[in-house]
Formats: sequence, C-alpha cells, structure tokens
Amino acid sequence: MKHTVKGTTGVWITSDHYGPDEIKRDGAKAIQRRGYSSPDSGMAQHGWTLIGTAHITLDLLSDEKMVESKVASMQAEIIKIRATSENAITRLQEKIQSLLAITNEAGKQ
Repeated sequence: MKHTVKGTTGVWITSDHYGPDEIKRDGAKAIQRRGYSSPDSGMAQHGWTLIGTAHITLDLLSDEKMVESKVASMQAEIIKIRATSENAITRLQEKIQSLLAITNEAGKQ
C-alpha cells in the first residue's frame, strides 16, 4: 500500500555563489541541488543560507524497500569505518616498525 506524507520544510543553499537571480532562473535544477531541513535546524552555523520554504509531498517507499535502503547505508558505513580503522592500524604498525628499527640500530652501536 502506498503511503504519502505531506509537510513543510526549509530550503537551504551552501555558499556556492547562487544568488536570488540564479535560483529563479535555474528553477527545478537549482531546487535539486539544495538541502532541506527545518528553518531552526542550525544549518546557518555550518555555512548554509535559508532561501525559502518547500511544501513537500513524499511518497514513501514500501517497508521492504526502506529496510533494503537502510541496510545498504549501514553496509556503506561499515566499509567506511573498516577503511578508516585499517588506515589507523597501518599507521600504528609503521610507527611500531620505526621504533623497533631505532631500538635495533641503537643496540648495534
């Protein structure tokens, strides 16, 4: 069963040099490249500029599709965490090898 949610949210732009004229001229293309969050979300503290309000009709995915999407995002997060951790481990192993080499050289003198 299809489920639709309606609501209102703020429309934000980053400091990508888009002014009012460009936004009006580019229309839908400009809208697609914007961020959407409530006006009191604190986005201004992170360099975003509130440019208006969007009235949104959201056609929700099926429960199955939402779960698939969430699982995919969690798997992507695992890959990112694994890569970051492996990089940190590699740096630590290199430091260990460097210390061992220094200690080994000092012992030979």
